[in-house]
Amino acid sequence: MPYQAKNYTHIQHIAFEAPTFSANTSGNDAYRSKLAGKINLPYPQNLSLDVKNRILTVVHLIQTACDTLIKNGSDVSTCLKVFTIPEFYFRPPQAEAACLDRSYSEATKNAIVKNLRSMLGRPDYKDWLFVLGSIIWTVKLDQMEGLNPITASVSDTDKGVRNTCICLLYTSDAADDLLCV
Repeated sequence: MPYQAKNYTHIQHIAFEAPTFSANTSGNDAYRSKLAGKINLPYPQNLSLDVKNRILTVVHLIQTACDTLIKNGSDVSTCLKVFTIPEFYFRPPQAEAACLDRSYSEATKNAIVKNLRSMLGRPDYKDWLFVLGSIIWTVKLDQMEGLNPITASVSDTDKGVRNTCICLLYTSDAADDLLCV
């Protein structure tokens, strides 16, 4: 279907304010159980409790905001809803194995993105823009695209470099409209 511009007349900012250290006391199992009763991770893999809690918390808050807007009758298609979370929310309280200080592995970063895309890429959120901060992760230097390990003096003992993955998710064509303004 060809792109059809939306005529947003309003923008509503919905923000989640939270500390960016451990998600609810470093992955409290009771907290995860409470959220998991309402929301299921489509790709749980071998994610730590802290990562699961961070994903479930964000999705739960977005669902709560969406349900509240529908209940109040203020979920109109002429309003672009922009949901934001703190920068570096997706940063572990301590480094994962073989990673630099307070960063995730590339596999965890990919799992976070995959879960969020799956859970938020639904038609319910067609007029939403999600600004989900950065994911801090480590990539091995010899695996960085465009880096020549010989000229960069990369050895087997190098853990890598910390990277960020910007999480800007949107559904439908909401972001295109926003960028065209």
